[in-house]
Amino acid sequence: MSEPLPISEEIRDAMQEICNVAMGAAGESLALFSGVFVELPIPKIRFVKPQVVTEALAGLRGEDKISAVMQSFAMGETPNNQALVAITETGLNDLAQQRGVALESPDDAMALLKELATVIVDNCLPHIAEQLELDNLTQGELQTVAASQLLENVQIPEIVGGGHLLTAEINYHLEGHPFNCDLLLLMPEAGLERTIERLQRLL
Repeated sequence: MSEPLPISEEIRDAMQEICNVAMGAAGESLALFSGVFVELPIPKIRFVKPQVVTEALAGLRGEDKISAVMQSFAMGETPNNQALVAITETGLNDLAQQRGVALESPDDAMALLKELATVIVDNCLPHIAEQLELDNLTQGELQTVAASQLLENVQIPEIVGGGHLLTAEINYHLEGHPFNCDLLLLMPEAGLERTIERLQRLL
């Protein structure tokens, strides 16, 4: 369950627009990667407790299993952020078909997911940093969060800081395909002040 945002509507709208541009750029890269047109909804901005992050993956419900990876990133003086990419098993199999690769083992599936996550995240975060006029973006290594697990069994690693998280969420679909993938940006409450100041300056 999301809670009232600790930011004004004006700041929320500015953050949503920045994420919309960045996640749209990631969608264009996904279209090139998959060879299929990508449907792009407007990203959601929410404020949640870390324990309910998996609720943001509700768009993946109805599938037997999902796989997910997470990557830490820092921009300016806002460290300890995370980018989470999750995909349904059906969606991953569909992507493999579009890419012409065989998923003969769990390692093959995870390798394709990490390749997908790299395509999405590496084309999203730089656009956010650019729009916020930050030139010191750093990214950590991709870490496995779930490998073909039921959504209710997925455990999101503890986010440094322990408080609430501001999330930017988007669900990617390939037109006419069962591909179903979520990108979540998770930003701890402790680092929001700098981001809000930057957004206020830009406004």
